[in-house]
Amino acid sequence: MQKKTQKEGSLGQRIRQLRREREWTQEQLAEAIEAHVQTVGLYEKGTLPTALVLKRIADAFGVSMEYLVSGETNNTVTIKSKDLLKRIDQLQRLNPHSLKSLMDVMDVYIRDQQVKELARAS
Repeated sequence: MQKKTQKEGSLGQRIRQLRREREWTQEQLAEAIEAHVQTVGLYEKGTLPTALVLKRIADAFGVSMEYLVSGETNNTVTIKSKDLLKRIDQLQRLNPHSLKSLMDVMDVYIRDQQVKELARAS
């Protein structure tokens, strides 16, 4: 890990901001990225994670590595449904375990719907 002085809009600040937006503890983020809680604290204070850990952090938050590093992203999605947007915001605030459980349920539902559509098409 390289030590870096934290500046406004730094990687550490973005990690802390994303964690707080989701109302996660450092322990919950540490669990999601398979790291020690003290390490998460170091990242938030400016210690740079490895590329592998950076990828894990980005995946845990559902953002790009580009966003974590630079604060900018070229990925834009337009969601017109206010109800869907509200639910997505709520999903982003779930702890990693709850989010994974919900995603598993959604996957089962989607597969079930696909099977039903194939059966109707036959």
